[in-house]
Amino acid sequence: MDIRLQLITQQPIIFNKIKIYQPSLSEILEVGIEEYNYQLLPFIVNIETLNLPIQTGELSIFDVLTMENNLPILLTAIKQFCRLDEMRFDESLKRLYIDNGYLDKNNFKEFSDIILKINSKERPRIEKIPKFASEKQREIWDKIQKGRKRKESENQLHLFDMINVCEFGGEYHIPMSEIMTWSLWRISNCYKTILSKSGYKDSFDIFLVSGEKELIENKHWLEQIKVN
Repeated sequence: MDIRLQLITQQPIIFNKIKIYQPSLSEILEVGIEEYNYQLLPFIVNIETLNLPIQTGELSIFDVLTMENNLPILLTAIKQFCRLDEMRFDESLKRLYIDNGYLDKNNFKEFSDIILKINSKERPRIEKIPKFASEKQREIWDKIQKGRKRKESENQLHLFDMINVCEFGGEYHIPMSEIMTWSLWRISNCYKTILSKSGYKDSFDIFLVSGEKELIENKHWLEQIKVN
């Protein structure tokens, strides 16, 4: 499903007759960033990470939904993005009726992909633990994993940094009052656009001195900022 036009214009996205809204930064801060991120978990989590005592190959989160356990968490999250209080869950069919449409195990991933896209989020990659010939090999692998996680933490890009770049990093100042109306996708897109244009300018300046065409060939900022 191509939602690039809706992302750019920040208009609601219609999926299976369900209207999905794109919360603004102002709305997110009203909820609280920690609470908001918590509400994203049902769309980020992989069923394999739930550590269930069953075969998970063809399962989705809908296979483990019950009225007592995971459903309340999912309902809270969906209310945030669909702006609806009334929903109906058919536990026998494992189907959640929302507005004029529904979610189930067959379309929940696509729905989740849209939610993650408008929030510039990705699911974490699950790296399977390899088989080790010795305990020494396992210790080395563990050290490498810890090093990677530490490096990722050090290089983590924060929302406040992206906002700062959007406000001051471009050719013109963007008022905070304007940025507060943007979705997380628009903030991320603005940040990437500013960096792409700045990076191309730096490369072009070096090219003028060095003559190294590979610095700019097929790397024009117009190509870099295309919405994918």
